[in-house]
Amino acid sequence: MKKNWTLLLIAALAALPAAARAADQPLIVTGLSGGLRIDQPLPIGCDDVDLTTPVTGGLLEIAPGSGAVQVGPFRIFMLSRATLSFAPFRIHRDCDDNNVTRDYTELAVEVSRAVTLFGTPTGPNTFTIGIPKDSVLLYETATVNGEPEKVYKHPKEDPTGTIDLAQGTVTMIVKVASKVHVEVLGDYDGTLTATLSGTIHFPDKDGDGVVDRVDNCRLVPNPDQSPVSSPQLRAPAAVTLASCLATDIGHPLAADVCSGGAVTLTSNAPAPFPLGSTAVTWTAQDAGGHTASATETVTVVDTTAPVFTFVPPDITMNDCGPANLGLPVATDDCGGAPVLASNAPAIFLVGATPVTWTATDLSGNHGTATQVVTVHDTVPPQLACVPGTNPAGHGGGGGGFFQVVASDHCGAPTVRLGSYQLAPGETVKITENGKSGVTLVNDMGPLRVRHFQVGRGQAVLTASDGSGNTASATCR
Repeated sequence: MKKNWTLLLIAALAALPAAARAADQPLIVTGLSGGLRIDQPLPIGCDDVDLTTPVTGGLLEIAPGSGAVQVGPFRIFMLSRATLSFAPFRIHRDCDDNNVTRDYTELAVEVSRAVTLFGTPTGPNTFTIGIPKDSVLLYETATVNGEPEKVYKHPKEDPTGTIDLAQGTVTMIVKVASKVHVEVLGDYDGTLTATLSGTIHFPDKDGDGVVDRVDNCRLVPNPDQSPVSSPQLRAPAAVTLASCLATDIGHPLAADVCSGGAVTLTSNAPAPFPLGSTAVTWTAQDAGGHTASATETVTVVDTTAPVFTFVPPDITMNDCGPANLGLPVATDDCGGAPVLASNAPAIFLVGATPVTWTATDLSGNHGTATQVVTVHDTVPPQLACVPGTNPAGHGGGGGGFFQVVASDHCGAPTVRLGSYQLAPGETVKITENGKSGVTLVNDMGPLRVRHFQVGRGQAVLTASDGSGNTASATCR
């Protein structure tokens, strides 16, 4: 035997700006009074119902507390919370043997979603408000003659009210159509009218006796309304960086000490930082557009080495000699082209030779990278047996004298005639006889030119290098 009313305010209008919601405490309306009038006509033979049950409690919550959000001639408010309760009552009528009984043991109204209200000025700080009825939805349950009844409904007309910021009062009227069904006789329309008023408790968050809506700094007690600097900002301590590209310069501390809202932080820090000292200015801005500034000193002492962004690939060669290494690329965090140098030898020999590249920046920092040159010698020595003359002047220009000409890019080759080793540049005498093989006959003259006798067609020199590559030449 119970009737519940739930007022669901479905906001068809946009919500208040976030800045207004964050900056203000809502107005709290308490001490609600008034009542719910039940005006229900019934058929002839029954007394009409016309009674009022009083409001027994509740509160309203209206934002923003300052009432400062204005659009054109209107002020915008948000009814963000509302609860109402009424004293229980009973309706009972006997209508020509048709019994009508409704027991209201609980009657409540609640706001479950916020609704935006446009306030029309009617005087200094006083406004009339209206709520579109389509934005209000009622869910009703009742017990009628022992049977449960459920229905959704909108008010029969737009709810209206007043907000008086000067006197600190709020009023509101909500009318809802009702209907009673009497057996045989049909349905009878009525009206439920909730009328209420309440006292606004203006927020005074800092407790200084000046309510927030007129307080020049709502979170700092200043009953004399002396100016308060807000936002407040403290820059990070001075910092020394090892690189012009470093960005870890610390974080400032900032707060909107008057409203507690969000603070936006910006700085004029360059990217990258130059060498030496730079004054960085931090700026804090609160939701109201108020700003504060503070300065931090950032000093760059470059101790960061240049970085190679490209190193030529490793090189493999098949002969000893100079190599076309290419040129690496290096960059420096503080700008400028690093000076490049390497320890590359003029001639690369057999095996792997690491080449160390060094990049030096303007601050004297060094960065290194390595390139490897590997020589696999596959090129035979150069060898020739050149007809010559007796170096001692004996025997004219002929007589079987030959000069050994031999060379190799990877080092002096080993030259042999048969089993005898000859020196590159050496002059020898070779004569053929009918005996196979190579025989040392003697050393001739004061320069001790060696004289060899060889079998027919065996006056052949061979040369081999350290990698086993060979070459041959016939002395003719």
